[in-house]
Amino acid sequence: MKKYVFLLVLGMLATTLSVGCQSTGKPLHIGSKEFTEQLVLGEMLAQLAENNNIPVKRSLPYGNTFLCSEALKKGDLDLYVEYNGTALTLLGQPPISDGDEAFKRVKTLFKPLGLIWAERLGFANNFELLMRSDRAAALKIETISDLAKLPSQIRFVSPEEWIERPLDGLSALTRRYGLVATAQMANSKSKLYHELISGNADVAVGYSTDGHIEDYGLTVLRDDLRFFPVYEAAPLVHLDAMRRYPALPGILAELANAIDTNTMRSMNRAVELEGETVAAVANRFLIETGLLPEDAKIPSATPKDLLLAIGLHDDLSGAGGKALRASRSAFPKRRVKIVRHSTPKALLTANQARIALLGAEAFYTVAGDGLPIQDTTVEALGVIGHRMAHVLAVTDSPVHDIGQMKKIGAGPQGGASYRSAEIVVDGLAMGDAVDIIAGTLQEQVSMVQKGQLDGIFLMVAPGARQVAELMRSGNFKLVSIDGWQEGNALMRFPFFRLSRIAAGSYPGQSTAIETISAQTVLAGPSPKEDLGTGNAGPVAVATSGQAISDAIILKLNASVGVEEKIDPAIPSAKILRPQKEVVEKKLQTDYFLSGANALVLIAVVYLLYLFFAEEKRRKRRSKA
Repeated sequence: MKKYVFLLVLGMLATTLSVGCQSTGKPLHIGSKEFTEQLVLGEMLAQLAENNNIPVKRSLPYGNTFLCSEALKKGDLDLYVEYNGTALTLLGQPPISDGDEAFKRVKTLFKPLGLIWAERLGFANNFELLMRSDRAAALKIETISDLAKLPSQIRFVSPEEWIERPLDGLSALTRRYGLVATAQMANSKSKLYHELISGNADVAVGYSTDGHIEDYGLTVLRDDLRFFPVYEAAPLVHLDAMRRYPALPGILAELANAIDTNTMRSMNRAVELEGETVAAVANRFLIETGLLPEDAKIPSATPKDLLLAIGLHDDLSGAGGKALRASRSAFPKRRVKIVRHSTPKALLTANQARIALLGAEAFYTVAGDGLPIQDTTVEALGVIGHRMAHVLAVTDSPVHDIGQMKKIGAGPQGGASYRSAEIVVDGLAMGDAVDIIAGTLQEQVSMVQKGQLDGIFLMVAPGARQVAELMRSGNFKLVSIDGWQEGNALMRFPFFRLSRIAAGSYPGQSTAIETISAQTVLAGPSPKEDLGTGNAGPVAVATSGQAISDAIILKLNASVGVEEKIDPAIPSAKILRPQKEVVEKKLQTDYFLSGANALVLIAVVYLLYLFFAEEKRRKRRSKA
């Protein structure tokens, strides 16, 4: 009996020691590369290990690809997430576009090094060539080969390391596709996407899990020659870590095929664009997928949302994206969210949005006598760009000018297109003869093709994707707005300027089209002077929401980077108005000038004296 008790106690002691070794031994050293995705994945691995009583040392980030791989080989790191395509490049292997083949290859190559690949996580973070959707649509660019259609050499913007990569970088790409290109380096994602959206680059080299792709509605060009290798993510582990912690392979297996590309993109977006912490984002994913218990939840310090209202046709790869980017820069501690509405100004004045993207027409209402009345409840905060009136008719229609139309579709009632169409019809004295019909663009395209409408009026940015798609179909043509400079339209509606859609702006458009344009601006609530007084004089009270501060307004303008001033016909924030120079009227003494004047006066008096003295002597001589 004593023998059995002894053996039982010995077994319990051995079990206790083995558990103690796992919980108190050398910590599992988890590293990562320096970008957001790597930080999130590294944090996931750390939280899972800790939940299984494995002590963890975090090096998030540890360094670039080379530093992480070398540290893992030496045993300075135990684990980090690598990509099969990158691993092949590290070993000087040719790129492989088939994921299964690439993964099989790296497992074989790394095993002799004492490095083990766990199962893939379920997504690939591939290089992607990206374009603004409006420009890609206008030029019919869908694949990388289509970039040859660009009228001049292609302007790339990319991460620094991509330009230098010998197997899948700039030089290799241009050789494979027969392209002529230049490239500028961006030291951050925000800079990279800023250059693309601003038009300073034709193509951006991004990653398939970048949250910015969805955010700005960018077009991903298809790699039709399968140039880029696949970059599937998987944990890469030192064999020694597996031996120290026998539970580790099972923990890593829990993440196998658990993350798809859209999920990884959303997590990157939450950190980079919405201000959430890496730890909170990783923790939320693990809990939602059941990999961590609910009581392991980390409180999320998610910043309060700031709503930006934009129109239904404001493209995120154009004006909408520019407004979003400027808002994020001006409000770095807030999570900026887009709200689409047919009348963004309505959300602004109802205090349901903090700022809005508005056209010049939104600042006016037209009275019964046809004269515009300025709306003083909102003010312009900075110039984003321009919208142009695009009037479309079916290709075989005899209509060549808006003046020939009787029924015009103009989008949702109260929207930028509808309000602008009303003003144009009024300004051309067509009001009694024309009906403006409200509805969605899709509905009105169908109505035009059936002959129920004469045309469609769209107030959109130059090169708009919606117009490009209709023109590409070959069923529509652009017609002019003639006669705006005649009569008093220019004086009545000074916020609409004479403009021209250049020939070739859209597929099938061989001639220039006369039209009108208006500025688009970021807008916020206007302050007004209350009769009450505070410590520093009259109190400024917003008519709806709180007015935007001067400091934020200046940040918005710096972020947009548009040097053009706000149209004087649009009410603007006081800080942006031309400041009158105040000249103090002081009695100034210029001693030199005063002395000169005194000498002149003395000289005049002396000359008068000589004149009168000589006259007196002459009279005396004549008497004698």
